[in-house]
Amino acid sequence: MKYFIIALSMSLSVTAKEFKNFKDTYKLSKSKRSPKKLRSLYYAVSKNSEKDIDTLINSFVKETRPNRFVGTSGHKTAQDYIISYIETNVRKTNTSLKTIKFVPDVEYAKSLFKKDLEATKDKLSPKDLRKWQKLTNERVQQVDGLKSVNGYNIVWEKKGLKNPQDVIVIGAHYDTAAYDLKNFAVVNKGRQPGADNNASGVVAALSLINILAELDLEKTVRVVFFDYGENGFLGSYDYVKNLNLEKGIRVYSYVELVMLGYDTLTQDKEQKLGNMRLYYSPASSGLHKAEKSIAQRFYTKSSEGTFRVDFSITPYDFVYGDNTSFQKFNIPSVVFTQNWESDSNASRIHTPADHVNALNIKTLHHATNNIAMAIASWALDL
Repeated sequence: MKYFIIALSMSLSVTAKEFKNFKDTYKLSKSKRSPKKLRSLYYAVSKNSEKDIDTLINSFVKETRPNRFVGTSGHKTAQDYIISYIETNVRKTNTSLKTIKFVPDVEYAKSLFKKDLEATKDKLSPKDLRKWQKLTNERVQQVDGLKSVNGYNIVWEKKGLKNPQDVIVIGAHYDTAAYDLKNFAVVNKGRQPGADNNASGVVAALSLINILAELDLEKTVRVVFFDYGENGFLGSYDYVKNLNLEKGIRVYSYVELVMLGYDTLTQDKEQKLGNMRLYYSPASSGLHKAEKSIAQRFYTKSSEGTFRVDFSITPYDFVYGDNTSFQKFNIPSVVFTQNWESDSNASRIHTPADHVNALNIKTLHHATNNIAMAIASWALDL
């Protein structure tokens, strides 16, 4: 499917004036833009403050109320917000920003929903199977109703100065969805702030752009805000199909940023704060070896950041993110996220309870900076 590039002169519902509090909050002097050691890089990364993270996630969620369901006003505002924030606050040197319109492949999404049900039906009781069949049918009907609603992926890129052909892609989806799991039904209206899923990923990605834009990178970094993430990962599916056709580039890895804000002590089975996860495919996957090597590198470099969070590298068949689209095309992919085994936010996501007050902003801030250490160290070849 061909890309449709949309000019960024589109009318923005979120204006630069609304970002006045962010203006010039993250800037590096020229002498700090080419760090040669991890300690120097940490100095640059640590300028990204907790206050900025807190203000940004509250602002993003507030502006996109009541939800970011595909095709709604909140969904459109989310697109405008991301574009306007980057246009207003980020250094432009050697960077580009574009919006890519795509026609959603709803048949692909419907096939995914049906495969999910097929893979689990033998584990369900007849009663539970009927419930999940009902929800699956409603999800199929919902995405079928979106077939005429174009999707929009937003892509920011900073070209490497020395090895621009070496590329890493970081992604976060910005849309939301809601389900009533008591009645096993899709919810098509109402409040769904999507603070953890996935405003936390969007905010981490925007902060990462702020940092990377200030550095003189040797390799190329792309940060993509995916649409249709809650509807069969159709945004990333369309993007990676076209990425696979690009000539003259080597994609090192895809990096998924999803649900980075939930971290508790009382609900955590391990009774720990900051025990996050960096997932890669299990040994049964053909990508296991490559992804394990990437995860180990990222863990080593991210550990040079704050000790407030620890992204423990863990083999796990993570099927809840846009990484699945890249893995389908044999591109190694890793996932920075919360601890799904011992401290999952599963009861809140896709519900009105996924609000900012339920997040641990301190953890989100330190997680973002650790991720920045991992990505920037690769792009700087440290």
